[in-house]
Amino acid sequence: MAVGAPISTGLLGLDGLFGLRGWQVMYIAEGIPTVGIGVITFFVLTDRPDQAQFLTAEERRWLVTTIAAERRATEAVRKFTLWQALHNPKVLLLALNFLGIVTASLGMQTGDGNAVRRL
Repeated sequence: MAVGAPISTGLLGLDGLFGLRGWQVMYIAEGIPTVGIGVITFFVLTDRPDQAQFLTAEERRWLVTTIAAERRATEAVRKFTLWQALHNPKVLLLALNFLGIVTASLGMQTGDGNAVRRL
């Protein structure tokens, strides 16, 4: 938000550029790099670490071994159903924490500037 919001605001101010509204300029300017990176990612990233050509053979071997060990350790622990996970106190606290962060963030982002004066 610290970097993206000022850029988006600047793009919104380009109202009339190429005959487009400011929000249209913003969507195009932010959408083209996003789609481009998505297409590049589709071709560069692989499904499995043992297929990743950008890793050395040693890195691939280490990563495959580590993931297999973590999978075994996870499967050795008791499994939770969705219902049990939703009633887990840690999950509920994390959800409450996330709700607070998002609420505070959106409140600061969309505030009209008068909220502090009203307090």
